[in-house]
Amino acid sequence: MKYVKVKLLRRAYLIFCIILGILAPIYCWYLDPGFNPMEKPLSDFGV
Repeated sequence: MKYVKVKLLRRAYLIFCIILGILAPIYCWYLDPGFNPMEKPLSDFGV
């Protein structure tokens, strides 16, 4: 792959991860308005 193509893919991946990190908690709060990650995590796996 060319350097420019790799650079663009890396930038797109980084932007996608940032947007996902912002939208995922908002989506969880939309589905469950009482959701508070400080009191109880989204997943109780391993607890």
